[in-house]
Amino acid sequence: MGYREGATKMTVIGQLKGIISALRCWCQVQLPESPELASVTDLLQRLETHEDELVEAMRKAQQRPIPSVTEMVDDMEDLNVEQTNQGGESKCSNDGDCCRRDGANRECCDVRAESKDSPGVPPHGSFSKRESLRELQKRCLDLVTELGLPEELKLHIQQLIDT
Repeated sequence: MGYREGATKMTVIGQLKGIISALRCWCQVQLPESPELASVTDLLQRLETHEDELVEAMRKAQQRPIPSVTEMVDDMEDLNVEQTNQGGESKCSNDGDCCRRDGANRECCDVRAESKDSPGVPPHGSFSKRESLRELQKRCLDLVTELGLPEELKLHIQQLIDT
């Protein structure tokens, strides 16, 4: 699964880099002094940075030892998988209010508060500041639309987004 996901992402990045590189060449000839050229160059640099970060993440993943059961349980807790008490009952109420009126159940509440403070931040601080591939694809589509380029190119980029 990891290989398939990595290959898919790298293929999309490669195609986007090709499109934006060609677009950059076109802008250098057609719009040499325009702000669009700077936007295209910036987007190409962002794609290259994303590619470098993805390659580095894959390299690190290969070097990481297979996690122990304890590490997996800790990661599940970090991901806010519903916790249970010793009797097997959920620590959180059915309506999602884990703090209750009396302030009991602080640990469940604290986990939820952390996830609300930093939504979408993956555990262990991995790549939280990086632009997502979907965001970069959207920027490519917006740029092609802004430049008034052919509909076929927009459709091709849209297909990459839907992949």
